[in-house]
Amino acid sequence: MLDLHSRNEQVNIASVSSLARDKGLIETIGGVTYLGRIVDGVISFSTPADYARIVKERASGRKMILLGPERPDPDNVNDATSHGHLKESEQTDRTRCFKKIGQILPSNIQEIENACTRVYRPTGMLSGFHDLDRLTNGFEPCDFIVVAGGPGMGKTSICLDIARNVALNDQKSVGFFSFEMSTEQLIKRMISALSEVEHSKIRAGMLKEGEWKRIGFAATSLSTASIYFDDSYGLTVSEVGDRAWDLKKECGLDLLFIDYIQLMLESLGERKEQAISNISASLKALAKELNIPIIAVFQLNRFARR
Repeated sequence: MLDLHSRNEQVNIASVSSLARDKGLIETIGGVTYLGRIVDGVISFSTPADYARIVKERASGRKMILLGPERPDPDNVNDATSHGHLKESEQTDRTRCFKKIGQILPSNIQEIENACTRVYRPTGMLSGFHDLDRLTNGFEPCDFIVVAGGPGMGKTSICLDIARNVALNDQKSVGFFSFEMSTEQLIKRMISALSEVEHSKIRAGMLKEGEWKRIGFAATSLSTASIYFDDSYGLTVSEVGDRAWDLKKECGLDLLFIDYIQLMLESLGERKEQAISNISASLKALAKELNIPIIAVFQLNRFARR
């Protein structure tokens, strides 16, 4: 059903059973009979608007219950008195979302004073590239950073270098979603960069004794790093978010990489430009929810590079 929803297709017994047959899962889920029982037990609404209205009314009823002993009847949230109480409650809820500037100015002024009195050091997470850290001031929580470039320009390599530096130098936990390369390919690239042995030699197995030693040292160092790879193909933004949250809960998560954005488009039935915009907005929201920086790779085409 999530698959159908992600394609903006209608979810019903016919579409679910058809997709299940296509994927060879119809017997695994209990057959059409089981699907029929599920449908029989579902309350049906004629339109999405009906469903939205009922949900809103139930939520309003819950708010009325919380208004105190003088509250009106929560089962009749449409009368004038109830409506007035409810509007007051909703206005109070919205007001709580605002912060007066005078309340947050002191902490900001203190941060500025601290920055003026200390020796300069980037406040965010360091990439390990000094010039980059000086320009960006480090990666801050909630940042959404896009690494863009044409094919073969080293986008994945720079991301792997940053991931390695963050994990080894600062002992941070790093997640890396790779939709293009396998985990094995990525690890070989990391070993090559850390050992300073050419990647082509590692792939061909044409190594000298000294190079083998450097590779051994690199592998030993990387084995202690908290870097977690997921090379599953065709994940949606929702699936990426779920897996990132699971990783954060189980192992911790300080920095997340997405390589690369365009390969998340396959399951979306939108125009490419609009889909990229939606994915970028969703990843920015995810960075804020997780309270970590997210670095995403974006591949430019030849036309965009001119």
